[in-house]
Amino acid sequence: MAFYKNQEYVFKAVINDSITPKLLDLGLSRILAQTYTTNLNKVGVNQLKELTNKDNLSLKIIEIYDVMENVLILSMEKTLNEDSSSLVKILANYSWFPEWQKKTIMRNNSSKELQDYFLTSMEYKHRVIQANQYIYNNYVPLIEYSILTLKDIKKELQILIDKT
Repeated sequence: MAFYKNQEYVFKAVINDSITPKLLDLGLSRILAQTYTTNLNKVGVNQLKELTNKDNLSLKIIEIYDVMENVLILSMEKTLNEDSSSLVKILANYSWFPEWQKKTIMRNNSSKELQDYFLTSMEYKHRVIQANQYIYNNYVPLIEYSILTLKDIKKELQILIDKT
Protein backbone atom coordinates (compact mmCIF):
# COMPACT_ATOMS: atom_id res chain seq x y z
CA MET A 1 0.00 0.00 0.00
CA ALA A 2 2.75 2.43 0.97
CA PHE A 3 4.67 1.66 -2.23
CA TYR A 4 1.69 2.47 -4.46
CA LYS A 5 0.84 5.62 -2.52
CA ASN A 6 4.44 6.82 -2.92
CA GLN A 7 4.55 5.95 -6.61
CA GLU A 8 1.22 7.51 -7.57
CA TYR A 9 3.00 10.70 -8.66
CA VAL A 10 5.09 8.72 -11.16
CA PHE A 11 2.05 6.93 -12.56
CA LYS A 12 0.20 10.25 -12.94
CA ALA A 13 3.17 11.87 -14.66
CA VAL A 14 3.22 9.07 -17.25
CA ILE A 15 -0.54 9.32 -17.81
CA ASN A 16 -0.36 13.09 -18.20
CA ASP A 17 2.53 12.90 -20.70
CA SER A 18 4.81 14.62 -18.20
CA ILE A 19 7.61 12.09 -18.46
CA THR A 20 10.98 13.64 -17.63
CA PRO A 21 14.37 12.16 -16.72
CA LYS A 22 13.63 13.16 -13.10
CA LEU A 23 11.10 10.31 -13.00
CA LEU A 24 13.98 7.85 -13.28
CA ASP A 25 15.18 9.07 -9.88
CA LEU A 26 11.66 8.52 -8.55
CA GLY A 27 11.47 4.87 -9.63
CA LEU A 28 9.99 5.01 -13.14
CA SER A 29 11.95 1.97 -14.29
CA ARG A 30 10.73 -0.19 -11.40
CA ILE A 31 7.10 0.77 -10.84
CA LEU A 32 5.86 -2.24 -12.79
CA ALA A 33 8.56 -4.65 -11.69
CA GLN A 34 7.62 -4.69 -8.01
CA THR A 35 5.85 -7.71 -6.66
CA TYR A 36 4.11 -7.77 -3.34
CA THR A 37 2.36 -10.62 -1.68
CA THR A 38 0.18 -10.12 1.35
CA ASN A 39 0.48 -12.90 3.87
CA LEU A 40 -2.55 -13.26 6.08
CA ASN A 41 -2.29 -14.94 9.44
CA LYS A 42 -5.47 -16.99 9.28
CA VAL A 43 -5.07 -19.15 12.37
CA GLY A 44 -7.73 -17.28 14.34
CA VAL A 45 -10.04 -16.96 11.33
CA ASN A 46 -9.81 -20.69 10.68
CA GLN A 47 -10.71 -21.32 14.33
CA LEU A 48 -13.73 -19.02 13.96
CA LYS A 49 -14.81 -20.93 10.86
CA GLU A 50 -14.85 -24.16 12.87
CA LEU A 51 -17.25 -22.78 15.48
CA THR A 52 -20.78 -24.11 15.23
CA ASN A 53 -22.42 -20.93 16.53
CA LYS A 54 -21.02 -17.72 15.11
CA ASP A 55 -22.04 -14.23 16.20
CA ASN A 56 -22.18 -11.24 13.85
CA LEU A 57 -18.65 -10.14 14.72
CA SER A 58 -17.24 -13.59 13.94
CA LEU A 59 -19.07 -13.58 10.61
CA LYS A 60 -17.65 -10.11 9.79
CA ILE A 61 -14.11 -11.29 10.53
CA ILE A 62 -14.54 -14.41 8.40
CA GLU A 63 -16.04 -12.37 5.56
CA ILE A 64 -13.32 -9.71 5.41
CA TYR A 65 -10.58 -12.34 5.51
CA ASP A 66 -12.28 -14.25 2.71
CA VAL A 67 -12.47 -11.06 0.62
CA MET A 68 -8.85 -10.22 1.33
CA GLU A 69 -7.66 -13.72 0.51
CA ASN A 70 -9.82 -14.58 -2.48
CA VAL A 71 -10.22 -11.17 -4.12
CA LEU A 72 -7.21 -9.10 -3.09
CA ILE A 73 -4.50 -11.68 -2.74
CA LEU A 74 -5.37 -14.59 -4.97
CA SER A 75 -6.84 -12.51 -7.75
CA MET A 76 -5.44 -8.99 -7.77
CA GLU A 77 -1.94 -9.66 -6.47
CA LYS A 78 -1.69 -12.63 -8.81
CA THR A 79 -2.54 -10.37 -11.77
CA LEU A 80 -0.04 -7.71 -10.66
CA ASN A 81 2.69 -10.32 -10.19
CA GLU A 82 1.96 -11.92 -13.57
CA ASP A 83 2.14 -8.52 -15.27
CA SER A 84 5.45 -7.86 -13.55
CA SER A 85 6.86 -11.20 -14.71
CA SER A 86 5.65 -10.53 -18.23
CA LEU A 87 7.43 -7.17 -18.29
CA VAL A 88 10.70 -8.64 -17.01
CA LYS A 89 10.58 -11.24 -19.81
CA ILE A 90 10.24 -8.44 -22.36
CA LEU A 91 13.03 -6.40 -20.79
CA ALA A 92 15.31 -9.45 -20.85
CA ASN A 93 15.49 -9.08 -24.65
CA TYR A 94 17.25 -5.72 -24.41
CA SER A 95 21.04 -5.37 -24.29
CA TRP A 96 20.78 -3.10 -21.22
CA PHE A 97 18.78 -5.66 -19.22
CA PRO A 98 21.75 -6.76 -17.04
CA GLU A 99 22.34 -3.12 -16.14
CA TRP A 100 18.68 -2.71 -15.17
CA GLN A 101 18.79 -5.87 -13.05
CA LYS A 102 21.93 -4.93 -11.12
CA LYS A 103 21.12 -1.48 -9.80
CA THR A 104 18.55 1.15 -9.01
CA ILE A 105 18.23 3.19 -12.18
CA MET A 106 18.82 6.90 -11.82
CA ARG A 107 19.45 9.71 -14.30
CA ASN A 108 23.17 9.77 -13.54
CA ASN A 109 23.98 6.08 -13.35
CA SER A 110 22.45 4.39 -16.38
CA SER A 111 22.95 4.11 -20.11
CA LYS A 112 21.13 6.28 -22.62
CA GLU A 113 19.52 3.24 -24.25
CA LEU A 114 18.06 2.09 -20.95
CA GLN A 115 16.80 5.57 -20.08
CA ASP A 116 15.32 6.04 -23.54
CA TYR A 117 13.23 2.90 -23.17
CA PHE A 118 11.60 4.00 -19.92
CA LEU A 119 11.26 7.63 -20.99
CA THR A 120 10.01 7.17 -24.56
CA SER A 121 8.74 3.63 -25.13
CA MET A 122 5.04 3.62 -25.97
CA GLU A 123 4.92 -0.05 -24.96
CA TYR A 124 6.11 0.83 -21.46
CA LYS A 125 3.85 3.87 -21.26
CA HIS A 126 0.81 1.76 -22.18
CA ARG A 127 1.76 -0.82 -19.55
CA VAL A 128 2.04 1.93 -16.92
CA ILE A 129 -1.35 3.36 -17.89
CA GLN A 130 -2.96 -0.08 -17.77
CA ALA A 131 -1.37 -0.83 -14.39
CA ASN A 132 -2.50 2.54 -13.07
CA GLN A 133 -6.11 1.70 -13.91
CA TYR A 134 -5.87 -1.66 -12.19
CA ILE A 135 -3.91 -0.51 -9.14
CA TYR A 136 -5.60 2.80 -8.35
CA ASN A 137 -9.15 1.95 -9.44
CA ASN A 138 -9.29 -1.58 -8.04
CA TYR A 139 -6.44 -2.80 -5.86
CA VAL A 140 -5.75 0.24 -3.64
CA PRO A 141 -9.44 1.03 -2.98
CA LEU A 142 -10.06 -2.58 -1.95
CA ILE A 143 -7.07 -2.54 0.37
CA GLU A 144 -8.30 0.73 1.89
CA TYR A 145 -11.76 -0.78 2.34
CA SER A 146 -10.24 -3.84 4.00
CA ILE A 147 -8.16 -1.73 6.37
CA LEU A 148 -11.20 0.37 7.38
CA THR A 149 -13.26 -2.78 7.93
CA LEU A 150 -10.50 -4.32 10.04
CA LYS A 151 -10.25 -1.12 12.12
CA ASP A 152 -14.01 -1.22 12.72
CA ILE A 153 -13.77 -4.86 13.78
CA LYS A 154 -10.90 -3.97 16.10
CA LYS A 155 -13.08 -1.29 17.74
CA GLU A 156 -15.91 -3.80 18.19
CA LEU A 157 -13.51 -6.30 19.73
CA GLN A 158 -12.18 -3.64 22.08
CA ILE A 159 -15.72 -2.80 23.20
CA LEU A 160 -16.34 -6.48 23.93
CA ILE A 161 -13.06 -6.74 25.86
CA ASP A 162 -13.86 -3.63 27.86
CA LYS A 163 -17.27 -5.05 28.81
CA THR A 164 -15.72 -8.21 30.24
